[in-house]
Amino acid sequence: MPTIQERTMAPPGYAVTPPAVSTLAPLTTATMPTPPGQANTPAASLVSPLPGILADPDQIRQVYGKGVNVNRFWPQTTSSLGTVNVTNNTTVVSGGGGGGGNGIKQLIGDVSAGPGSGTQIATLETVNSDVGSYTNANITVDAKGRITAATDGSLPIFLSLTAGMNINAFQAISIHSDGLGYQADAATLSDAGNVVGVSITSALTGNPFTVQQTGEIDNAGFSFTPGSPVYVGDDGALVQSLSAGFTFQLSIGVAVSSSLLLAEVGVPIALAP
Repeated sequence: MPTIQERTMAPPGYAVTPPAVSTLAPLTTATMPTPPGQANTPAASLVSPLPGILADPDQIRQVYGKGVNVNRFWPQTTSSLGTVNVTNNTTVVSGGGGGGGNGIKQLIGDVSAGPGSGTQIATLETVNSDVGSYTNANITVDAKGRITAATDGSLPIFLSLTAGMNINAFQAISIHSDGLGYQADAATLSDAGNVVGVSITSALTGNPFTVQQTGEIDNAGFSFTPGSPVYVGDDGALVQSLSAGFTFQLSIGVAVSSSLLLAEVGVPIALAP
């Protein structure tokens, strides 16, 4: 029967003097696990061949086979770090007097605990104080997957219409008395109270298309000045300045960036001729 080779294992900062080879107790049939169907040998009778030193579970498996229950061999031992429990190569250290105290001293970082000895309550770092519920939330996530900012968002509202003319995408749309959708024109006063939103699809006359009434509309073809209102212009155009021929002024949203419109139809204002 082979013996477990001499091996020293010590936590950082601690010295371990290995026992002399002559004092190493070989594993014998008296300390082997009993075969299936026979009475189990009490764990207390299984003594470590390296007194005071944590046994290596891999060495036990080399002697008795990979299927052996490691916990039957020295299931618990003690060291200057405290109680060491071994379960299938996983070691957990708790208690003890290492470093002049019991247990942890202090955890710092995203999770903090202590300083102190014994059991300490861990606290997760607060990265966002805006605790609450949000509707259609806009969130910011950092590299560690934490939500660092959150605000309420607006729910886009869509409308399906039939085109009363050829419709281009990203144009201001009004509904006429025939119930069809047309590109709104700021030079036509009758369109002032009939603007319903911005087309987000195109369509030929008689075909369906979609209008977005509220929410974010992103289009690389926009060229807005961020932070300024966007108005209905000529023949459905979205503009940021008024022309002399306009009969009304109607904001259809505000530019969030050069390519992003936050749509919301405002109240029309008639302009003097």
